[in-house]
Amino acid sequence: MKASLYSITAAAAAAVPDIPQDFRVSITNAPGKDAYPISSFAWFLVPANLPSGKRQAIINFLQWMLTKGQQYTDARLPDGLLDMEQDQVAKSFGLPAPIHARQVAPEATDSASNSSDE
Repeated sequence: MKASLYSITAAAAAAVPDIPQDFRVSITNAPGKDAYPISSFAWFLVPANLPSGKRQAIINFLQWMLTKGQQYTDARLPDGLLDMEQDQVAKSFGLPAPIHARQVAPEATDSASNSSDE
Protein backbone atom coordinates (compact mmCIF):
# COMPACT_ATOMS: atom_id res chain seq x y z
CA MET A 1 0.00 0.00 0.00
CA LYS A 2 1.38 3.36 -1.01
CA ALA A 3 0.90 6.41 1.22
CA SER A 4 -1.32 8.97 -0.47
CA LEU A 5 -4.02 11.44 0.45
CA TYR A 6 -6.55 8.93 -0.88
CA SER A 7 -5.24 6.02 1.25
CA ILE A 8 -5.10 8.16 4.40
CA THR A 9 -8.65 9.40 3.79
CA ALA A 10 -9.68 5.76 3.26
CA ALA A 11 -8.20 4.88 6.67
CA ALA A 12 -10.22 7.69 8.29
CA ALA A 13 -13.41 6.61 6.50
CA ALA A 14 -12.96 2.99 7.61
CA ALA A 15 -12.69 4.09 11.24
CA VAL A 16 -15.84 6.27 11.30
CA PRO A 17 -18.25 3.55 12.53
CA ASP A 18 -15.99 2.88 15.53
CA ILE A 19 -15.15 6.45 16.54
CA PRO A 20 -16.45 7.13 20.06
CA GLN A 21 -18.07 10.42 21.07
CA ASP A 22 -14.85 11.60 22.74
CA PHE A 23 -12.88 10.95 19.51
CA ARG A 24 -10.25 8.84 21.29
CA VAL A 25 -9.38 6.57 18.41
CA SER A 26 -6.42 5.36 16.45
CA ILE A 27 -6.69 4.84 12.72
CA THR A 28 -3.37 2.99 12.56
CA ASN A 29 -3.98 -0.30 10.75
CA ALA A 30 -7.56 0.70 9.86
CA PRO A 31 -9.55 -1.95 8.00
CA GLY A 32 -10.01 -1.77 4.26
CA LYS A 33 -7.91 -2.63 1.24
CA ASP A 34 -7.39 1.07 0.38
CA ALA A 35 -6.52 2.22 3.92
CA TYR A 36 -2.90 3.21 4.50
CA PRO A 37 -1.80 1.42 7.70
CA ILE A 38 0.26 4.26 9.20
CA SER A 39 -2.35 7.00 9.43
CA SER A 40 -3.39 9.36 12.19
CA PHE A 41 -5.63 12.30 12.98
CA ALA A 42 -4.39 15.70 14.06
CA TRP A 43 -5.97 17.09 17.22
CA PHE A 44 -7.22 20.59 17.93
CA LEU A 45 -7.42 21.26 21.67
CA VAL A 46 -9.37 24.30 22.84
CA PRO A 47 -9.12 25.73 26.37
CA ALA A 48 -12.42 25.71 28.28
CA ASN A 49 -12.20 29.35 29.35
CA LEU A 50 -11.57 31.80 26.54
CA PRO A 51 -12.10 35.56 26.27
CA SER A 52 -15.23 36.19 24.19
CA GLY A 53 -13.35 37.57 21.16
CA LYS A 54 -11.03 34.57 20.98
CA ARG A 55 -13.91 32.21 21.65
CA GLN A 56 -15.88 33.50 18.67
CA ALA A 57 -12.79 33.47 16.45
CA ILE A 58 -12.16 29.80 17.31
CA ILE A 59 -15.82 28.90 16.74
CA ASN A 60 -15.73 30.63 13.35
CA PHE A 61 -12.49 28.87 12.41
CA LEU A 62 -13.71 25.42 13.45
CA GLN A 63 -17.03 25.85 11.64
CA TRP A 64 -15.19 27.02 8.50
CA MET A 65 -12.65 24.19 8.76
CA LEU A 66 -15.43 21.58 8.98
CA THR A 67 -17.49 23.04 6.11
CA LYS A 68 -16.13 25.38 3.42
CA GLY A 69 -12.51 24.75 4.42
CA GLN A 70 -12.80 21.13 3.32
CA GLN A 71 -12.55 22.29 -0.30
CA TYR A 72 -8.98 23.44 0.34
CA THR A 73 -7.60 20.06 1.37
CA ASP A 74 -6.89 16.99 -0.66
CA ALA A 75 -7.36 14.79 2.44
CA ARG A 76 -11.02 15.60 3.05
CA LEU A 77 -12.57 14.24 6.22
CA PRO A 78 -15.28 11.61 5.69
CA ASP A 79 -18.87 12.91 5.93
CA GLY A 80 -19.74 10.86 9.02
CA LEU A 81 -16.72 12.23 10.85
CA LEU A 82 -17.48 15.79 9.75
CA ASP A 83 -20.99 15.41 11.17
CA MET A 84 -19.63 14.12 14.48
CA GLU A 85 -17.11 16.95 14.71
CA GLN A 86 -19.68 19.63 13.86
CA ASP A 87 -21.94 18.22 16.57
CA GLN A 88 -19.06 18.29 19.07
CA VAL A 89 -18.20 21.92 18.26
CA ALA A 90 -21.85 22.88 18.82
CA LYS A 91 -22.01 20.94 22.09
CA SER A 92 -18.68 22.26 23.37
CA PHE A 93 -19.59 25.88 22.74
CA GLY A 94 -23.30 25.67 23.63
CA LEU A 95 -24.46 26.30 20.08
CA PRO A 96 -27.58 24.94 18.36
CA ALA A 97 -27.05 21.55 16.75
CA PRO A 98 -25.98 21.93 13.13
CA ILE A 99 -28.17 20.74 10.28
CA HIS A 100 -26.03 18.44 8.19
CA ALA A 101 -26.57 18.73 4.44
CA ARG A 102 -27.16 15.01 4.06
CA GLN A 103 -29.89 15.09 6.73
CA VAL A 104 -32.08 17.44 4.70
CA ALA A 105 -34.32 15.56 2.29
CA PRO A 106 -34.29 16.94 -1.28
CA GLU A 107 -38.09 17.27 -1.13
CA ALA A 108 -37.78 19.48 1.96
CA THR A 109 -35.49 21.93 0.21
CA ASP A 110 -37.64 21.90 -2.93
CA SER A 111 -40.87 22.55 -1.04
CA ALA A 112 -39.24 25.28 1.03
CA SER A 113 -38.12 27.12 -2.08
CA ASN A 114 -41.48 26.61 -3.78
CA SER A 115 -43.56 27.84 -0.81
CA SER A 116 -42.29 31.40 -1.30
CA ASP A 117 -43.55 31.33 -4.89
CA GLU A 118 -47.20 30.93 -3.86
